[in-house]
Parts: sequence; structure tokens; C-alpha cells
Amino acid sequence: MEWFKIFVSWPFVALIIAGAIYVRFGDEIRALLNRIATAENFEGPGGIKFSGSRQQPSANVDAANPNARPVDAPLPAPPQDTDAGNFVFTQAQWAATEDAFKSLRAAAAHWEYRYLAYFLAPKTQQFLDWLIGLGRGANEREVDTVLNGNPIGQRKAMLDALEAHHLILRTGDMYSVTDKGREYVDYRGPLQPIAQA
Repeated sequence: MEWFKIFVSWPFVALIIAGAIYVRFGDEIRALLNRIATAENFEGPGGIKFSGSRQQPSANVDAANPNARPVDAPLPAPPQDTDAGNFVFTQAQWAATEDAFKSLRAAAAHWEYRYLAYFLAPKTQQFLDWLIGLGRGANEREVDTVLNGNPIGQRKAMLDALEAHHLILRTGDMYSVTDKGREYVDYRGPLQPIAQA
């Protein structure tokens, strides 16, 4: 019985599986290891450069590149630039930078609004539309009246979601729609009618 326990233990089973894989794919594994060992320089994902050379570091300068610094030589001191914080942009550089930031802001807003269109429940979006259609802020009593058909926990979740994403602003007992809330509704467009069950 003890021998049987040895044969079904995980180290023995793993060894058997590893041996079977090596027998089946041994040539491919050896070829892969040889390719890795003989690789000199190659570029991986994201532009990361790998060096597979097995050269031993030496204190001598490389004969192929006489201008190279010896391996054990100390690094040179960084240049002392007194104007490091004073950047001067040309008008073209400034315009290109502004355009890049505007593009990134638009892309971020697009993806956030797509997420909100998916995330916000239809009743929450209807409430946001009602608040925008009101044309002014609504006090807490008006909001409670409009959301009266929903359980209290659901009302709180709706208001919390809208506040968390800065679509509405609560000041005291008044709720008002932010510019971001109006921009989101313009992006989303009109709501589809909710089918009654």
C-alpha cells in the first residue's frame, strides 16, 4: 500500500507528466533553447531590447568600438544645466501640444460616456433627463416625489451614482445638473422608451 501512495503522489505524477512532455516535444524544446542561447539582440513587445550575448564583462574597451566606455569605469556626472526648468515652446510646439491634449480629453470623455451609457440604469438616466428638463435645480422634496416609486436604497444608489460621476451636484438640499451631466446627455442622445412588462 505504501508503494501505491508513492505512485499517486503529486511529485511522482508531475515527474511522469514532465517526462512524457519531454519525450513527445524534446526536439522542439532543445531547438527553442538553442535559439534563445544563440540570439544576439532582438526587440520584444513594447520596444524592449534584449541582449542574449554571453560575453563576459571586461575592463577593456571593446575592440569593435574604440569610443566605448570600459565596463567598470564610473558613469560620467550629469550635465549641470541651470535652466533645466525653463522650457521655451515655439508657437507650433504649443499648438501641437494643445491639440494632443484636446484629443486625449475627447477620447477619455468618449470612453467615459460610453461606460456611463452602459452602467447607469434606465431609471437613473430618466431622472437625469427630468432634472435637465426642469431647467433649474430641484430640492430634496421634489426629488423624493419624483423617485417615490423606487425603494429607498435604489433612490440612494441612483443619486450616489450620478454624484460619483459628477453628473449632478448636491448643494445643501438642492440638486442641480453639472456641465458634465449636460454634455453626457448630449452625447448619449434621447433615451429609448422603457418597455412595460
